[in-house]
Amino acid sequence: MNRRLYDISRPVSDSTPVWPGDQPFSLRWTMRQDRGATVNVGQVTSTLHLGTHVDAPLHFDSDAPGIDQLLTEVYVGTAQVVNVSGKSHIGVDDLKLPAHGPVGRLLLRTDS
Repeated sequence: MNRRLYDISRPVSDSTPVWPGDQPFSLRWTMRQDRGATVNVGQVTSTLHLGTHVDAPLHFDSDAPGIDQLLTEVYVGTAQVVNVSGKSHIGVDDLKLPAHGPVGRLLLRTDS
């Protein structure tokens, strides 16, 4: 079987949507070569829930592990993709999957 690895990450910018009331992405240059510095250095401020991301179990359960305690191997492998583009609310009925057996990873394709 021929398997491919797909990078699903998306670029972020100050126009990337965030959860209402959460901290939007911003980049502020603290050192710039065009201003006499020897290097370019920037400061990023943002919510952790930005663009392509994984919610750690800690996000939903205060006693669960944080993202730093999870093995990265669980994020690589076959996945079922469910297209929920155009939906303002995602419910259980939107996650009905074809009967292909157990799904180890579920990806939700959204507009943003």
